Amino acid sequence: MIAFFQSVPLQERINFARHLHLMIKSGVSLPEGLRLLAEQTPSRSLRRIIQGFIAEINKGRFLSEGLRGHGKIFGDFFVSIVEIGERSGNLSESLLYLAEELEKKKSLQGKVKTALIYPVIILCATVGIVLFLVFFVLPKILPLLTDLRVALPLPTRMLIVFVDVASAYWFLILPLFFMLPVAVHLLLRVKSIRLLYDRALLFTPVIRGVVVGVVIVDFTRSFALLMRSGVAILEALEVSARSLRNTAYRAEIEHAIGYVRRGEQLSSYLRTRRGFFPPMVANLISVGETTGNLEQNLFYLAEYYEREVDERVKNLTATLEPLLLLFMGLLVGFVAISIILPIYQVSTPNL
Repeated sequence: MIAFFQSVPLQERINFARHLHLMIKSGVSLPEGLRLLAEQTPSRSLRRIIQGFIAEINKGRFLSEGLRGHGKIFGDFFVSIVEIGERSGNLSESLLYLAEELEKKKSLQGKVKTALIYPVIILCATVGIVLFLVFFVLPKILPLLTDLRVALPLPTRMLIVFVDVASAYWFLILPLFFMLPVAVHLLLRVKSIRLLYDRALLFTPVIRGVVVGVVIVDFTRSFALLMRSGVAILEALEVSARSLRNTAYRAEIEHAIGYVRRGEQLSSYLRTRRGFFPPMVANLISVGETTGNLEQNLFYLAEYYEREVDERVKNLTATLEPLLLLFMGLLVGFVAISIILPIYQVSTPNL
């Protein structure tokens, strides 16, 4: 139950892998290196986890076994790379590869988040304006309009009904409004709902390209690194599938594993799922399977789609900003028209 509340930021996991790599490379024993890491890490959760690793290693167990006990925090990909390093005797190099790949993943996530900051600020400002108007400004203005003794236009009547309902049930609306993000987060923990949500993202025109690009970068890079480390293709596919956050793509890779188990090529399945995998992905993987350069082609795909995501994120920001500004303008314009029309009717009775 305690582990449920533990969380370790991605940057802390990167630091853990990189610093442990340096200590092992410098000749420090694994338990001593972990002890030094526990002293210097600012994360309390990670400090407790590392102390648990030390206890496990002192009992004769491997570091990967301790990591597997915290699989929800570190992920299958992290655990697998460490396990491969322990098997091959190159734990230090495996940790370095791991740190570098996690840094690339963090950089990609950072680009997406940075690009969405301004649209989110506009959206929050719009919501703030709506709440301010509904609960503070309009309740004082609208009663004056009803006293004008004129036939109120439809926009004004709609606004009055909306404000009356919001004012009467504010004690229900406000808590529900602030609890909505929490409710959505909890609903997305349900596997069937999360699968529907992830599939819906793939049919959303504005963000589909970014979602597909990010997933392909994560999949190809993880798959390539596992193969470079000497993991068999089936095991590499299984670990790569489990490391994907998008459950729709995870299901697709799991289906592809069935194809590979039957002796068919991975690219054969990918070609039948063009809605998930662009032709370029299937074609380059097919070439790699034929020529024996699958690992190099996967790394190329990861780099190519990372550049594509960067470009698409810029286009996404350029698209969302004017749309949100337009929405804000229409909302304020509707309120303004709803207030001005009755006043205009009174001032021009002949009309």
